[in-house]
Amino acid sequence: MVNLKPFAIVPLSKLRTVTVHPSQQVYVGTTEQFIDSCEWGVQKLVAFKDGQIIGYLKVDFAYSNSYYFAPAQSVGLRSVVIGEHFQAKGLGRAMLQQAIFYVQSNYPAVRLIYLTVNLKNSGAYRCYQRVGFKDSGELFLFGGAGPQHIMHYRLDSLEVNENEVAKG
Repeated sequence: MVNLKPFAIVPLSKLRTVTVHPSQQVYVGTTEQFIDSCEWGVQKLVAFKDGQIIGYLKVDFAYSNSYYFAPAQSVGLRSVVIGEHFQAKGLGRAMLQQAIFYVQSNYPAVRLIYLTVNLKNSGAYRCYQRVGFKDSGELFLFGGAGPQHIMHYRLDSLEVNENEVAKG
C-alpha cells in the first residue's frame, strides 16, 4: 500500500534517493528543487511503499491565487513525481488516489483538485485520466516547458472509495 507522510518528518538523506529522469525534470524539476522549495500555502507530501520512498508531490492551497482557471475551494497538485525506478508499476496512480483521499479527508471544504500536465508528457496525462482527472479541453499556455492540459478532479460528485485507496 502507498501512503503519504508530511515532508517535515522525512529524513532528507532518504528523500534524496528519489531520482527524476532527466527527460522529466523539465516538467517537475529535481528532487533537490523540491526539497529547497518553500512556498506559502503549499504542503509537501512524500509517498512511501513498504517503507521505501517512491515519490512526492505538493498540495497547493493557494492554487486559485496563481492559476486563473482554478476557483476558490479548490487546490492544485504540483510537482507530482514518481521516482524513475518506480514508474510503470501503478504506483503513480496509487499515490494520486492517496492524495485525493488525503485532501478529501482533511479538507472537506475543497471541492476540486486541479493540475496541469504538459502536452508532451503523455504518460502522466494517461495516469491522471486513469485516476479520474478530467481534461477541461482548455490549455494553460504559461507553463515553463510549453502548453499544458488543464485537468480537474471533482470531489463532491464522487466519493473516494476507501477500499480502492487501500489497494494502492
